[in-house]
Amino acid sequence: RKRCPIHPAECSSRPAESRTTDAGIVMRGNLSETSSRATEIMGGYVERLRRDDKIGPLFRDIVLTDLARGASGDTLRFEISFRPKPVKP
Repeated sequence: RKRCPIHPAECSSRPAESRTTDAGIVMRGNLSETSSRATEIMGGYVERLRRDDKIGPLFRDIVLTDLARGASGDTLRFEISFRPKPVKP
């Protein structure tokens, strides 16, 4: 088990993956936490991304688009979508 990059002292996680699409960036990963704790952790992480001086200004939206129990039942998978701001001509 790897330590969670979001809250290293509090949870364990598989490393996240990301992909870029025409609509923006999608980051996915898994948390080994209870549903309520995962919701708290991911909500805080998304809020920190939005407020970050370098990341926040690049995106129109940073949204937790999925948080669901994984197939094995002992992890929650998450998905965060980053929608870029329109490019100014």
